[in-house]
Amino acid sequence: AALYHQFYNKHKIVGTKNEDKLLKLSAMVAVTLRTGLKLMGIEAKYKM
Repeated sequence: AALYHQFYNKHKIVGTKNEDKLLKLSAMVAVTLRTGLKLMGIEAKYKM
């Protein structure tokens, strides 16, 4: 989570030539984190 947070803060996603790829990467990170938390019995929030 910390590495993705750093990436997200350093790089623009929306409006770039790689927007589709970066949005897919973001979605995959979200699914991976949510799955990992669920396996540990922790419910992830969808919004902060």
